[in-house]
Amino acid sequence: MKRIIVGDEWDRNAYYFLSQSMILMDFDDAASLVNSAYKAYDKNPQTDIFTLQWISFVGVNFLNYCYHHHADKKYTESSIKFLKSLPITPDLGFSKVLALYYEALFNGDRKTQQSLIHLLKEIGYYSLIQDTVKEDV
Repeated sequence: MKRIIVGDEWDRNAYYFLSQSMILMDFDDAASLVNSAYKAYDKNPQTDIFTLQWISFVGVNFLNYCYHHHADKKYTESSIKFLKSLPITPDLGFSKVLALYYEALFNGDRKTQQSLIHLLKEIGYYSLIQDTVKEDV
């Protein structure tokens, strides 16, 4: 799988494969590929919504991966910053909400985390972050 997404040819398919396969990778390999994807995007920002959605899923899935691997907070900062920098569109809004959730989680901001958990429960998406909640809120 890494052969498909390694190199300078980052496109929608490469972002898709990375977003879906990183959980099968060694943490260091996943972190390196995620940062490579961000750099590729920065060099050639995409505007089509499907590519933007897949690159945002790379960020969100990596944050979840960091949580489950008890990664140092420094590994999460580039993903949070990247997600916040994406264009403000309805299609990317949910990824930005999840970036805020993971930022609160890694910063120990329980108030913001609880607020976002409540929101995600209200809109029916709690199951997407339930694996990161230690106690039911």
